[in-house]
Amino acid sequence: MDDHLKGRLVRRIESLLGPSLATLRELVSVNSFTRNRAGVNENGRMVSKLFAPLGFDTHVAHATDPELGDHRFLTRTGAGHQEIVFISHLDTVYPPEVERANGFCWHEDEQRVYGPGVADVKGGTVVAHLALQTLALELPHLLEQLNWHVLLNAAEEEGSADFPRLARDYLTPHTLACLVLEHARAAGDGRGSLVTTSRRGSARFVVDVCGRASHAGSAHERGANAVCELAGLITRVEAATDYSRGTTFNVGRIEGGVGSNTVAGHARGYLDVRADTVEQFDHATAWIESLAGVGHVRSAADGFACRVDVTRLPSYPPWPENAASQRLGKMATQAAEAIGQFVSTERRFGASDGCHLWNHAPTLDGLGPIGENIHCAVKYPQR
Repeated sequence: MDDHLKGRLVRRIESLLGPSLATLRELVSVNSFTRNRAGVNENGRMVSKLFAPLGFDTHVAHATDPELGDHRFLTRTGAGHQEIVFISHLDTVYPPEVERANGFCWHEDEQRVYGPGVADVKGGTVVAHLALQTLALELPHLLEQLNWHVLLNAAEEEGSADFPRLARDYLTPHTLACLVLEHARAAGDGRGSLVTTSRRGSARFVVDVCGRASHAGSAHERGANAVCELAGLITRVEAATDYSRGTTFNVGRIEGGVGSNTVAGHARGYLDVRADTVEQFDHATAWIESLAGVGHVRSAADGFACRVDVTRLPSYPPWPENAASQRLGKMATQAAEAIGQFVSTERRFGASDGCHLWNHAPTLDGLGPIGENIHCAVKYPQR
């Protein structure tokens, strides 16, 4: 890149940075917790309105779960067959009452901005808009010769049952790159940023234990305690974590019973499974599913047994290291060097929609703004 073009692009981006931050603030001001359907849809309308002046049309797809917001698919048709696809999402992780309780809202200081979604991932959506706006003003021929898509998941934070399939419909043999707008991470030496070329797999489960409720005093022997069954299962699941194999199990939430004077008739646990490879992921998830069936806790009176039911929620398969993603990562590194910046690549442990797409088109992740303390409802994060 010659110095003249570099200077033009830098000046243009600097001129657009203020308006882009104002747009981000507007998006952050609308709570878009995954289960806040109205907020997610309002966020989606704002994003559609943002991209419309650049020539993007919007297709809205209702999620199969009626409690969730609508997915949005933005398209700008160019002159050729090749295309670039951006992947982002509309939802954030905290409901309005949690944000209010923690004072978790837009805040700026001299170096950073804080708030729900500034990095994950409303900030990423704004970065994509900033890049496309810069192309439109400085290199319009590049914008015109390609087809562009911005695909927005309404329920990425919980995992969507239908978005991966809908997104893959936009990927073709002509897709040059699938660019995921999750936040970047700062390089360890603070000189630049890290983009993502692979991720671990992530699966979530709900485990329901049905026992038999009974009076804890007069009929204790008739009860089959579902909480006890779940407690034993938790111990087994947590003990299965094997760091040497890159497989972890976590029971993140439990609930059950109605009071200390009643043998619990029902209990529920929410499980998270992470694995490095497809083989490990398949083995770990199959083992969790095998826990379903007759439990170990029984009624002392007649042997009535607890029953365990396992429900798998939408998951993210592993995204292994692969040549196509590594090639995109090298291009990002070289592009950064050309403008005096530093970018390196990494494998990240968290999951993203890139896990569903990497084997359908060349995929690179972590292209949003540098961020930290993600999923932390603290107004002033501390290092």
